[in-house]
Amino acid sequence: MAIENRQKIPVPRRSFLWSLNETSGEILTHIGPTEFTPSANDRIVRSNGRGGYEPAPMEARPFIIARDGEYVLLENPVYADHPEGPNGSYVPGGNKEKELRLGTKKIIPGPCAFALWPGQSAEVRPAHKLNANQYLLVEVVGPLDETAPYFRLVIESAGLSSVVIDGAEDDTARRSQPEPATKAQPSQLRIGQRIVIQGRHTQFFIPPTGIEVVPALEETEARGREDDGVATLPAAAQEELAKLLAQVGEGMSVKQFSVVKNEIRHRQDLTSGERGVILATLDEAWNDRASQKRQRTADGGRGVAADPYARRAVVLGPKNFCFLFDADGNPRIVRGPARVFPGPHDTFLQRGSRRRVYDAYELGEHQALYLRIITPIGRDELSKRLPRAPR
Repeated sequence: MAIENRQKIPVPRRSFLWSLNETSGEILTHIGPTEFTPSANDRIVRSNGRGGYEPAPMEARPFIIARDGEYVLLENPVYADHPEGPNGSYVPGGNKEKELRLGTKKIIPGPCAFALWPGQSAEVRPAHKLNANQYLLVEVVGPLDETAPYFRLVIESAGLSSVVIDGAEDDTARRSQPEPATKAQPSQLRIGQRIVIQGRHTQFFIPPTGIEVVPALEETEARGREDDGVATLPAAAQEELAKLLAQVGEGMSVKQFSVVKNEIRHRQDLTSGERGVILATLDEAWNDRASQKRQRTADGGRGVAADPYARRAVVLGPKNFCFLFDADGNPRIVRGPARVFPGPHDTFLQRGSRRRVYDAYELGEHQALYLRIITPIGRDELSKRLPRAPR
């Protein structure tokens, strides 16, 4: 046997390692404080991420640690929880393998620290921090942990099965009220059911076990396509806009930014819609830079990445509106001022918009719009929706 395979491996407190016996196939978990001397048949291993094991350095690994404001997503948790630890009980030294609930996940809020058993993997995530105009889309993947801190919030949010609109004056855009939560509701949740967690209900959220947060991939992808209207600009205008955005990111001053916007407003080679898209995109880049600067200042100069799971509600000004479609494809127009939280299966029309927001049509004295009626509507209802003719 080689000399290096007989060396003693110290395992400090709050550390662990896995040893595979190649004769029996058993994997022991050595938890500190202890010391382990591998035999000729022992190999130090770790998970390879594909359900198997691979050779690992001959040194101990630290516990999985989640601080305040973090949580652990643990795959294949132990069958029996133990009051002394979130991932089962152990003794210093060698521990035999635990029976695992394969194919399931468990969410453990911080602060916590524990060792992993063979067959487990863990990911530490920051808790989700939302402002009043953000929301999370979550999905039911298993039975919910009724002892979790945010279990009741999930049950109450499940009653919001349709769009929620704050501040709209239109009778057709009344705010949907949540159904009262009852003890029977948790059993009524279905696997695959999606729920919207609104930032106006909580600014801090850790999902309970049985709930998985859906990444905002469609929003991230759409930002680079046509939801902000940039894709509809001519190629020369897109190239010019890219240069202006780069200048904003490099530190354009307030005076320079004001001059650039004023020049764009008076450009005759661009249509009014193209000017609006460019100005809105520049404003959003400027606001993003300002918010990042404030965040770094509040965080002591350290940059903080935005939550990749948070989604933005649509905020409409007095001269804005948006198109919303439910799961059956029925359209709905929401006029501002309003704040729109979509239901779990609602989608916004994005083509030609500025991040799902459309501007009202402002007509001069010698301008007109031709409208086409595409759904049945009574004369009285139509007259309510159209502006009054001047006398």
